Amino acid sequence: MRARSRFALGASLLLYACAATAVDMAQPVSIRADSIQIDQRTGASTYIGHVRLVQAGMTIRAQRILVISAHGHVLRMQGYGNPLRMEDAQPGRLPIFGHALRMTYAGANKELTLIGHVHFRQGANTLHGHMIHYYTISQRMVAVGTPAHRVTATIIPHSLRQPKPKTAKR
Repeated sequence: MRARSRFALGASLLLYACAATAVDMAQPVSIRADSIQIDQRTGASTYIGHVRLVQAGMTIRAQRILVISAHGHVLRMQGYGNPLRMEDAQPGRLPIFGHALRMTYAGANKELTLIGHVHFRQGANTLHGHMIHYYTISQRMVAVGTPAHRVTATIIPHSLRQPKPKTAKR
């Protein structure tokens, strides 16, 4: 695979990255934007300008998001930004922060893909690549680089992380 470098991340680094779990995807979605275009006949809705999409602890900020839905289910989603930013703050987990130039979500296989200068951070751990696929059901990630820009990851073992300072009780 000389044309591109692949890195499957099976460790705990960003295990919950870039998408909510399948259960969370059934939660209500709240979207704010400068303008909204809805075509009920085709199920397409376009949100433009300072878009903020929130669903069950997941927040995506973009310049434009297109949602295709049918019978109340999201079939696919495309988002664009410069950069598009996301945060996944699920209870009991370290929050995940990421950015990319665009994203796609395929509802049929519950796959979220971030494309273009992708960067993720969870605590001290980081992951960079051209494209990152996140399979929400299996919680598996695949990061893809380019010939000029390989995938990089920094994983800080628990033993090297700085302990939280203890506060004196009075």
